[in-house]
Amino acid sequence: MIAIAFTGGGNRGPLQVGALQALFAHNIFPDLVVGTSAGALNAVYLAADGTAAATDRLAAVWRSATFSTVYPGNYLQMAWRFLRGEDSFYPSDKLRQVIATHLDPLARTYADLKLPCYITTADLRTNQLWLFPAEDDKSAPLVDTVLASASVPGLHPPVNYAGTQLNVIKLRIWFSQTRPFYSKTRPFYQIN
Repeated sequence: MIAIAFTGGGNRGPLQVGALQALFAHNIFPDLVVGTSAGALNAVYLAADGTAAATDRLAAVWRSATFSTVYPGNYLQMAWRFLRGEDSFYPSDKLRQVIATHLDPLARTYADLKLPCYITTADLRTNQLWLFPAEDDKSAPLVDTVLASASVPGLHPPVNYAGTQLNVIKLRIWFSQTRPFYSKTRPFYQIN
């Protein structure tokens, strides 16, 4: 089994697409993808398509995403949100729109994906890892879980899911808590 892990970091997202294209050019195709933050977007898009053609769509997503697309407003609006007691400097509606607009319309939940895909996020109250989808429930909505994984605390509001506030978690925390799972999936490619 070949697994590809996409790490977080907004600037890494487009670089991961190039690395993915290089893997595909060498006939290395994943059987499983894992992602967190920006990598969650890449993982879900690849899993929704399931083919090398997904990289062209991903490249278009990253070319279209600008700072103002994801972080609307200016410093005055940020200050106003802070003074009003908002839970972030920016609303998440624009980031949600970027995720939803480019995602395959037929892929709404994890059950709709063509490749197994896992997305990590964290419970802000308990600092516990959340892994989507749950073992026996693939009905979790893709847009909400990718948004939860990509939302940076303080910049974006937490995503409320099943009564829990979720935000981004580092992939290395996922590795440390899931060693028995990922050690069975050799080779394992981590795209930084």
